[in-house]
Amino acid sequence: VGQLQIRVHTVGICGSDLHYFLNGGNRGKVVKSPMVLGHEASGVVEVVGKGVQGLEKGMCTKNMKIKINNHSILF
Repeated sequence: VGQLQIRVHTVGICGSDLHYFLNGGNRGKVVKSPMVLGHEASGVVEVVGKGVQGLEKGMCTKNMKIKINNHSILF
């Protein structure tokens, strides 16, 4: 219930990701391993679970903020 499957097409990195990669940290925040870079993604909705509203199979997720377990992810 409340699940969504997205076929990821592209993932980008932001300036913060670049600082983490090059310097091991950003603005005093130090990387704690493991850290996955790239949180700006685009894709296509493949499966829409029961209870999910406003999304349907085939929709592009570019520039769409999705909230999962109280965390917002930009797709």
